[in-house]
Amino acid sequence: MQTRRTRWGAWRYNHNNLTLEIDSRISGNAENDPYYVDLEECNSSHQVLDWLCQLLAKPWCPVEQVGYLLQAIDDLAGGVQNNILSGGEDLHFDMAKHLKSTGA
Repeated sequence: MQTRRTRWGAWRYNHNNLTLEIDSRISGNAENDPYYVDLEECNSSHQVLDWLCQLLAKPWCPVEQVGYLLQAIDDLAGGVQNNILSGGEDLHFDMAKHLKSTGA
């Protein structure tokens, strides 16, 4: 049985509430405020891009953590290009349903 990955850089997957959470000690968030990405809001390329842009605008978030976030979403979605967008077109995808069906 393959073990599902749960960490990418400072990001950790929380299967209880279907979020990705960034460790503020690693990310550089001096305010130590928790920051979560709600995976139930990652059903389209627009939503994924919005999360990435939000993180790029955070002065405390190193750019490599944005890359780790994309990698985490890609891993958890079973491939962004497979399930969320293909050929520039959004696909009909339900991240929560996908995560629950795969036991993530």
